[in-house]
Amino acid sequence: MAVIVAASTASCAGQAAAPQASEAGTFARELFDGANAERVAGGLAPLEWQDCVASVAVERAEAVRDSGTLEHQPLQAPCAAKAMAGENLSLSSATAAEVVARWMESPGHEANIMSDAYITGAVGCAADDSRWACSWLGQGPPVDAG
Repeated sequence: MAVIVAASTASCAGQAAAPQASEAGTFARELFDGANAERVAGGLAPLEWQDCVASVAVERAEAVRDSGTLEHQPLQAPCAAKAMAGENLSLSSATAAEVVARWMESPGHEANIMSDAYITGAVGCAADDSRWACSWLGQGPPVDAG
């Protein structure tokens, strides 16, 4: 069974340019790289990007965008059997750097980003008319069922 740690963040004060759906991958990568920079600064290895996790993160971001709320759904490690997994959500018009800074100011978000239990991860984002909805997912290694 996966251990689940989840956190979310509301809109940030700063304003980025209006999001364009075609830029979702770029914005997601900026969030991922920013979170990894925090991990490295804290003495941890960066997470390795995993496309399987990214596809789940995009689905979760689309659900946040469509509902307009930061509400977590049950989370199991999406791509590693019985692994620990965690999620940070954001629904904001802020820049990627501002979102990462807000996550790091929040104990729950920071704990997810700085967890040494996670080795892979990804970020998925979806745009509405004025904000990015994003899901950062961290995932641990598969747990041996034996």
